[in-house]
Amino acid sequence: MTKEEFSQWAEKTCRYCYDKAVSGEMNLHFCAFQSKPLIDKQPGLLILGLNPHSFGTFWDGENLPSYGKVKDAFCEEETAFHTKNDWFIWQGLKRVFRAGNIEYMLEDDYPYMFMNILYFCTESISAFKRDCDRQGEVFNACADLTGEPIQLLRPERILCLSIPDCFNRLQKRFTARRTLIPSLLATAQWDDMPVYGIRHTSCRNKRGEGLTGKALQYLFDHPAASTDEFQQAFAEEIKLFKQ
Repeated sequence: MTKEEFSQWAEKTCRYCYDKAVSGEMNLHFCAFQSKPLIDKQPGLLILGLNPHSFGTFWDGENLPSYGKVKDAFCEEETAFHTKNDWFIWQGLKRVFRAGNIEYMLEDDYPYMFMNILYFCTESISAFKRDCDRQGEVFNACADLTGEPIQLLRPERILCLSIPDCFNRLQKRFTARRTLIPSLLATAQWDDMPVYGIRHTSCRNKRGEGLTGKALQYLFDHPAASTDEFQQAFAEEIKLFKQ
């Protein structure tokens, strides 16, 4: 993705969010990225989370934030990302990856990118669904906007944190969708990009984390594995998980 392509996408996307916030329709803070966006490098792993967690409104009706400053911040790493090791979502993701011996993909020297599929900040995804009018329309619009840089970046792998709220929001772009472990793991193809959907890693229920990590490692190493081959490789683990 060129800097010009990124700038054009950022202008369109930030303007959409800014106008929604200023109009009062979606008076919430917003951001697109958790980690620093990789513009001139293909991500080895793109992690798609739900929405950033924050409280409060975008503006109070009097002191309107400057669009220029908002856009600059919109294109940068989330200011709190350096504290990611304290986040439930990151701790859960590290446990999953550690179980599959792929934790190196979350190290700072690995070309991963962590992006939101929904840009508006609330205390939780359930709060967004509960409190925001026209939430379905806005959620889908953000998901569509997220698809544009993905098409340009062409990450080697895409990992969706949450099957119903992340993976399924993008599925109109997918082919070869498979549910390999119900509620735990789904896969698909987005053009030539493999996509994996797992249970959100901030979930308090840790059951199945080890299986998820081992399954991801297997699929990363065997991207052409058939459903039958996968089921045979993990027959005992899946049986235990379902008990």
